[in-house]
Amino acid sequence: NFTNRTLDMQLAVSIAGTGGGQWQLSASNVPIALNSFFGSTTDRLVVVNGTGASSRTNNNLSGSFEGSFVGTGLPGAILGYGISDMTAGNPASWNFVSGVAGFTSSARNGAASYREGRISDATGALSDFIATYSTTDRPDDVVSDLQGRVTAFSAPYSRLGSHVAYTIGTSQVVESGVDPTTGLVWGRWGGGVAQVSAGGQSDSIYLNHTSLHYIFAPTQSGPVTLPLTGAATYDVIGSTSPTDFSGNVGRLNSATLNANFTNRVVDASVNVAINGQTWTGAASSMPIYRDQSFSAYAGSPVAGLPNPNALSVGCTPGCGQGAGGSFDGFFTGRSGQSAGLMYRLGNNQGTVAFGRRGG
Repeated sequence: NFTNRTLDMQLAVSIAGTGGGQWQLSASNVPIALNSFFGSTTDRLVVVNGTGASSRTNNNLSGSFEGSFVGTGLPGAILGYGISDMTAGNPASWNFVSGVAGFTSSARNGAASYREGRISDATGALSDFIATYSTTDRPDDVVSDLQGRVTAFSAPYSRLGSHVAYTIGTSQVVESGVDPTTGLVWGRWGGGVAQVSAGGQSDSIYLNHTSLHYIFAPTQSGPVTLPLTGAATYDVIGSTSPTDFSGNVGRLNSATLNANFTNRVVDASVNVAINGQTWTGAASSMPIYRDQSFSAYAGSPVAGLPNPNALSVGCTPGCGQGAGGSFDGFFTGRSGQSAGLMYRLGNNQGTVAFGRRGG
């Protein structure tokens, strides 16, 4: 459903022979970000095995899938999936299954204009591992005032779905920036109450003790096409001040972003000071998906499955055991001249805008 930016998926998998099994995978209202999608048993995917065990009620059964629409006009889709089934009492009967699938359909208008964006989780509803909302908006979904401050947009929201209208309500844009060279815009809402609505339902986001951070790319028609070889350093051109869920506002000390186009990977780091602590996050060799997106997480987003890319999180004087966090970023511009990054380190969130050195 391209209007609502969602898809439904059903998959039946079987492996014959001793120790094999059968599994049904189903997911509904999975968000589509640009041309990519992802789901797991921590969110919208349900896995049921041949004995009737369900991932909803059995933590020993889990799985995930990831894919994207491909081709001019997006007439095809590619999908990869994994299943971890440790429900059998005998470890010799456990199953770890992986596979791929391809789909075809009718072509669409691949030249439609869009704006890529990232939104922070202002309510704390998401996990420590995946704490950012990714969105791909139509140009008129993103509304700005005369100063370029964003006052409305569409994005996922945990309680209402994947294509929800956000409006600033009684909140205010307490911090914002616009880069005239790259077209990136960023900022944060604070104070008062922001509103979200979808399908006749609505909710309120109370921002007296937290902030909603945003970063949006400029309007673009056609995909990002990164250089095929070489490397580039990206410099900070703007950011929001990090905030937590207790009303504290900190400062960004430093941030780095380096891309290796030959190997299609990104290194990034963030250092912030807030509430008497200094937090650091660093990730290396984050794969670049579809020439645009990259991400990293502390811990394992899906129980029983390996972390696709690790984020190292630390703080001084101390942040306790198992501090979580995430990086979620994107390139924008015809050749990826700029990039946006949303980060979460513990309960501290913020965003950084980057421009490629040398233009």
